[in-house]
Amino acid sequence: MTSRPLTRNAHVFTVDVEDFAHAHGYVRDPSIDWSEHPSSIERNVDSMLDLLGRSQSRATFFVLASVAERYPGLVRRIVDCGHEVAAHGRCHRPQQALRPDKFREDARACKAALEDAGGHAVIGYRAPDFSASSNDNWALDVLLDEGYRYDSSLLPLRAPPLGAADRASAADALPVPHVVRRPTGSLVRFPLATARVGRFRIPAAGGEYFRHFPYAVTRRVLREHARSGIPGVFFIRCWEIDSELPHRTLPFLARMRHSRGLRTTVPKLQLLLADFHFTSCSRVLSEASPRATAARAPRLAG
Repeated sequence: MTSRPLTRNAHVFTVDVEDFAHAHGYVRDPSIDWSEHPSSIERNVDSMLDLLGRSQSRATFFVLASVAERYPGLVRRIVDCGHEVAAHGRCHRPQQALRPDKFREDARACKAALEDAGGHAVIGYRAPDFSASSNDNWALDVLLDEGYRYDSSLLPLRAPPLGAADRASAADALPVPHVVRRPTGSLVRFPLATARVGRFRIPAAGGEYFRHFPYAVTRRVLREHARSGIPGVFFIRCWEIDSELPHRTLPFLARMRHSRGLRTTVPKLQLLLADFHFTSCSRVLSEASPRATAARAPRLAG
C-alpha cells in the first residue's frame, strides 16, 4: 500500500448525524429507557444547517442509514442546502465489531439508503466512533469495491477514548488527508486533525475535544494546516450542539465526557466558522492539486 498527501486551500467541516443514544457509553447503560426521550436529530441538524448557511460554509454530513430511513426528508434538506451526504454505517456498530462480509453488507446498505433518500451518489464513508486503524487494508478494499472514493474513519492517535482497536497503528498513520493506493484502485483518507505538542500528538479535531479544550487549540492546528496548504478535518456530532440532552445515569467520567461544554459548542462553532473557510470532502477531492502536495506535506506529517 502506498500513499501521498492531499492539498487544498479550505478546511473540511464534517458532521456525524447520529442521536445522543449512539454515543459511546449510552448504549452500555441498560437503565435508560430510550422510549422516554424523543429524538432531537431533526432539530439539531436543522440548527447545524442554519449555522453553516450563515457563514456560507459547506460540509459533509456522515449519516446513519437508520436515520435516513426514519427521516428521509432530513437527508434531502441537507442536500438541498448544498452539502454532501456520506455514509456512517447502518446502526453505529464499530468497524472492528464486523466481519468483512458483514462490513460489506453494512457499507452497501448504508450507501443505498442514503442515495435513495438524497438522490445523489454517496462516495464517502466514516466508521462509527472512528473505529479504524492504518493497516485495515481489507476495509479499504471493500469500500473501493462498493463504489466509495474516500474514507474518514481514522483518528491518528495512540490512546483516544474512542477510535481504532489498534491504537499503535492509528498513531503511526499519516495525520493529514492523503491518497492510498490499493491493487484495485486509489482511495483518499481524511483523518481527523491533530496537533503536535512536543513529542505528543493531541486531538484537536472537534467533538468532545472541541467542547473540553479552549478554542485556541483548534484554531492553532487549523492555522498550521493552512500554512502548509493541507486541509484540516474538523468534526462535530449533531447532538453536541444540544444543551438540553436528557439526564443520564452514566459513571461520572463518562457523564463528564458527554455533557461538559455542551452550552459552549454553538458559540465556539460561530467563532470557528468566522475564522476559517470550510468545504466538504467531495469538494476537496474535486479541487485538490496533487502537484503541490509532495513538498508541503512533510511539515504536518511529523
